[in-house]
Amino acid sequence: MKRREFFATSAAASLGMITGCTSGGPAGDRPGPASDVTLAGMSPEELREKYRKDLFDEYLPFWLEYGVDHEFGGVMHGLDHDGTRVNTDKFHWFQGRAVYGFSYLYNHIDPDPLYLEIAQKTMEFMLAHFPEEPGGIMWARNVSREGEVLEPASAEDPFGCYFGIEGMLELAYATGDEELRNRALDMYKRISRFIHSDAVDHEAFNTYMADLQIGTQFLRYWEDPEVGAITARAVDVIMNRFYNPEIRMFNEILANDLSRMEDERTKANPGHGIEIMWMVMHEAIRLGDQSLYDLAARRMMQSLEAGWDFIHDGIVHYINVGEGCYDWGYEQPMGMPDRFYGTGEYHYMKSLWSVSEALVATLNLYVRTGSDRARRYFDMNQKCLDEKFSLRSHGYPLHMTFTDREISFRPETARKENYHYPRMLMFNLREIDRLIENDGHPLAEPV
Repeated sequence: MKRREFFATSAAASLGMITGCTSGGPAGDRPGPASDVTLAGMSPEELREKYRKDLFDEYLPFWLEYGVDHEFGGVMHGLDHDGTRVNTDKFHWFQGRAVYGFSYLYNHIDPDPLYLEIAQKTMEFMLAHFPEEPGGIMWARNVSREGEVLEPASAEDPFGCYFGIEGMLELAYATGDEELRNRALDMYKRISRFIHSDAVDHEAFNTYMADLQIGTQFLRYWEDPEVGAITARAVDVIMNRFYNPEIRMFNEILANDLSRMEDERTKANPGHGIEIMWMVMHEAIRLGDQSLYDLAARRMMQSLEAGWDFIHDGIVHYINVGEGCYDWGYEQPMGMPDRFYGTGEYHYMKSLWSVSEALVATLNLYVRTGSDRARRYFDMNQKCLDEKFSLRSHGYPLHMTFTDREISFRPETARKENYHYPRMLMFNLREIDRLIENDGHPLAEPV
């Protein structure tokens, strides 16, 4: 059976299973007439216009003026709310993220040559100034504006390389640069082998996330059997080992043999669960695997409902199920001046990234199934973002990146978001376009 036929015939049968995937059952999840569709109180056309304004009138002008280094290449993330540069460091995470974001923008939203130029200059800066350790597995973590190494490579933080690979692949697709693609492909295979070897003393949920996201990204554009194998293993380990049926969420850390560790078995980061499940949903769409999509959708909603703060809104940072007296200690997000202390079953630090990922996940589910539950949670997250994380009422553009349980205004910061939020805008613009093109009806077929 062809992929299109598979989804068209199976989506109706699975709709109730997806939309009734959490407590409360399918009642109330039946989609209404397409003419009645609203998302966060807006028609799809109105929401598309809002997202385009957020992206083109606010996010991009801010980063083009304050964050992008038009002289040396690369981006500086140490920015206050008004764009003042707190420092001019160039941390490796944000360079690869910028290459990916501007390349994706060029490839799928607006083919403005400026975006491609920024991506290329940032990539050139990375390749010139972020030296690799022996073996070429890790890049230097942080450099100065001019490219002097401030922090060397560290196996404790592989994500600069993962983000760099993601950026390299998206840029290679934009330019047709096979040498850059092959360099990224080689690094992807080597870092995956290293990070899941005995050289690292545990297995982490977010490294399988990186394997999966990059694998799906690559396989949409090109073919490679080893990438297919890495991606398939990532899905298997995520769904069958990290998922803990005892708490109906995902553990973050496993032992090297993928067994549960006693001090980690009741812990979960619901934002990661939401984010990684939409990645599994994307891979299921690529494969035409309806049952995998259904399972990922159910588990995404489990993480979302468990992690949502029904008193103050937003998604909690961490949960330690049943541990009402747990001492989380202080959490200080990388590059931020604030520290957030937590005690109890929940760590209530709130993040822009987790709300952004929930918007990606719930809109994906709604567009494909018409799930009213997905739409309700989409509405709740969009309202939280607009009314609580947004800095517009305080006279600034963009949003707070991290904050406390009450989502209190933080008058100063030292880091701005250049990945999760803009990625949400771009992904969701594409989803809204699909919805509009289908006259507001769920697609019931793969992208």
